Amino acid sequence: MRYDTIPYDTIRQHSLTEIRRGDGSDGDVDGNGDGDGGWEGAAANATESVDDGEIEYEYELQHVPKAVALLAPAFVDNPLNTYLLNTLDPVDRRAYLPEYFTALLTQATLNGGYILEHSNWESCVIVLPPGKGVGNPFTLLQSGLVGLLRKVGLTCVKRMLGEFEGAAKKARKKGLAKGEVPYYVFFIGTRADRQGQGLGGALLAEVCERAGREGRSVWIEATSHGSSRLFRRMGFVDVEEVVLGKGKVGEAGYGQVGGPGVTLWTMVWRKEGSEGSVDEVVKLNELGIDGDYSDGVDRFSRLEGP
Repeated sequence: MRYDTIPYDTIRQHSLTEIRRGDGSDGDVDGNGDGDGGWEGAAANATESVDDGEIEYEYELQHVPKAVALLAPAFVDNPLNTYLLNTLDPVDRRAYLPEYFTALLTQATLNGGYILEHSNWESCVIVLPPGKGVGNPFTLLQSGLVGLLRKVGLTCVKRMLGEFEGAAKKARKKGLAKGEVPYYVFFIGTRADRQGQGLGGALLAEVCERAGREGRSVWIEATSHGSSRLFRRMGFVDVEEVVLGKGKVGEAGYGQVGGPGVTLWTMVWRKEGSEGSVDEVVKLNELGIDGDYSDGVDRFSRLEGP
């Protein structure tokens, strides 16, 4: 299905509500001055300073349950989540997923992340804009992450914060140029009866379009062969294939002595002609060469040979 055949007025953004005291105007999402930009709600740039009045922010946390209701069923059999949470038996893990996603999405929303949804919550994506993350310790209690980590136990915490995050950071260091700060697709999911109809692709295309306008890249981790194929069709390219739990679990994330582990594919999208190819960035990083384009110098041409 062609993604450009899906009307973008069916896509809605739920994030921070921007209120300018004194003028009553809404935030301008796409920078064209019309106050909307095609996405409902405030933009990822809602933290930018303005000259015409003080800005207040109200977190639209009421939308998190709708995203959780979509994502929890979609990730029931996800190999990565199964591995990260496999100290819980399958029944307990399934029952726990709504609480798990509620804490993660609340933490993301409290720290500048936003939710895009398609066709009244048939598909959604949670995005962290450049420079935003879920590591803020000051919102851990409010989001419920502290309680979540206590419940799953130390083994799961080590897998989440040590093994998974350590591997992801290593891949980002390998695949991103110095000074390159991407958008991060935290989660993306589609209702089972609507999968394969281009909804997730349309949401992802919207994220990439915004990133391209800003000269930014987009980072994502695919946790299945199917999602990795979709992302490649959308223009994402592989950075590194990461295996977690090798020797401990099978491909589905369940315990298996000597098992192959679960695989995720770290991937990046860049607007055509920007930042060089992944292979070029990786080679520069291996050589310790600064691939930052901020001074306008094309360092990637060094790799093309005489």
